Amino acid sequence: MASLQKPIFKKRITDANFQEWLLTARDCCNVIFFAIDLKPYDEQLAALSDAVRHQESAIFLGCHIGPLLGSLLTKHHALVFPDIPGKPYQLYRKGLYTVEELFSEYSPASLESYRKTLYSRIYLDAQEIANDKKTFFALPVTALSTEEHFSRSLHDHFIQEQLYLYLENQKHPKHRGVVALMGGHRVLRSSPLYFEVAVLARQLTRDGFLIATGGEDGLMEAANLGAWLAPLPDEELKKAVDMLCVDGANASSDPLWLSAAWNVRNQTLQADINLRRSLSISTWQFEQQNIFSTDIASFFNYELREKTLIAIAKQGLIYGPGSTGTFEEIFRAAYQNDYTKSKYGYYSPMIFFKKDYWDPALDQGGNYPKHTVPVWPLISKIAQESNFKHTLLKTDSVEEIEAFIKGFSFVATIL
Repeated sequence: MASLQKPIFKKRITDANFQEWLLTARDCCNVIFFAIDLKPYDEQLAALSDAVRHQESAIFLGCHIGPLLGSLLTKHHALVFPDIPGKPYQLYRKGLYTVEELFSEYSPASLESYRKTLYSRIYLDAQEIANDKKTFFALPVTALSTEEHFSRSLHDHFIQEQLYLYLENQKHPKHRGVVALMGGHRVLRSSPLYFEVAVLARQLTRDGFLIATGGEDGLMEAANLGAWLAPLPDEELKKAVDMLCVDGANASSDPLWLSAAWNVRNQTLQADINLRRSLSISTWQFEQQNIFSTDIASFFNYELREKTLIAIAKQGLIYGPGSTGTFEEIFRAAYQNDYTKSKYGYYSPMIFFKKDYWDPALDQGGNYPKHTVPVWPLISKIAQESNFKHTLLKTDSVEEIEAFIKGFSFVATIL
């Protein structure tokens, strides 16, 4: 039986290093051309020798290819992944999204301008497809064509790739890793809890942690807001929240929700971006993208989004009061900590903010109070049996959370 051949590492060629590569290139073997217009260099590329074995072949991802080179590719085992026209999104992402890109057409003076933004166009396109249902074993499923599935998969792959590159290149002078903050999207901007979470995220950002959220409204917006204001004086946070709570802007369902945020953001732009960076790990399934994160990794695949958000938060996961989405994130993190020895190699702190919500006392009738979720007893039992009880904290104190995360050495918990 023939032995399996080891994969050959292929050098990636992008706009940034193409000219340098071309100066010394003698062949087109073992390279990946990534989203480059190659037509102006058609004769030069066609003159280079090509692969004689498929293991050495070149890969072309979303490139524009001239006729001379194009006529040679099939003879030399090349793999060509074309750009697919007609999509509102780029398949071959060269970076994460930003608010400037996703909302470039927005004006707070015109509520209708939101529908012209890239974010809205991609969201509406995704929703239109999601509403086209088919029946599979008597269950309704979204009818994705092969082309759409292929396009979304490529998009999400490169978003994830760009996210990892982004995390490797953080420039905060005290960079200490990622802390994710989860919690209810229904929490109003006027809620004291909203302000507390913003204060917590602001302090963790100042300490050098990169805040990551699900990118939506409620407590997720509060966390991104706190990070955004981290380089500014403390009093700016109270001013910002007051501006966000104007009539008609308290919840994302209110008509002025986005415009109020836009005004706050525009009035607080002057600061070093590396001291205020925060992430949104969001999904095109939801429309409420908050605009206080500096960098946005938005996925079509909801499961990939959730898995990625939990996986990158090595320095801690903070859970504010929430519902089913937050519960899912709790148990995903518990799974990750449970299987840490065999699969992940590290523990992540799991912090439950607001004790009465996560660990409520029974009332006189033996029932849990309304608007509470007794998750803590179950998670504690799982953690005790799976040897990650030391990762758990239940608290009402912002200062205690900060001390716990700073004291929980990721390096010390490597197995």
